[in-house]
Amino acid sequence: GLIHAALPNAKIISLNRNPMDTCYSTYKMMFTNAYPFSYDLIDLGNYYIAWRKLMQHWRGVLGDALIVVDYEKLVADTEEMSRKLIDYCNLDWEDACLEFYKSDSASTTASAVQIRQPVYQSSVNRWHKYQTQLQPLIELFENNAIDIDS
Repeated sequence: GLIHAALPNAKIISLNRNPMDTCYSTYKMMFTNAYPFSYDLIDLGNYYIAWRKLMQHWRGVLGDALIVVDYEKLVADTEEMSRKLIDYCNLDWEDACLEFYKSDSASTTASAVQIRQPVYQSSVNRWHKYQTQLQPLIELFENNAIDIDS
């Protein structure tokens, strides 16, 4: 809301990913002294549920100022989705958009290693390998009508 108020013409992009893959990916990441909710499956699941409710609110409030991109579609057809995003932002297409992994720019994100390689699909539905261990999260999502296969 503050971003939109300060920059009313800004384009806001939200990346949506399968809820189980999102939470599993967060749960397995060791954040140094940050995000304490991410170390407990129930806390993490409740955080995710709150995030979904918040995003539903912002979709209604921001309308066309917010675009939601599905992670699974992005990794399945990176060029098509990238072109849609570039067009949404009213920017000119550059082929370098598909070769981001060749950039020498610094990155301090949890995915700093991943951005140095081309897009891959091996993380889609990775949570299935840990279905037994993630059962508390599955039950929480089922009890809150969160579709874990979307």
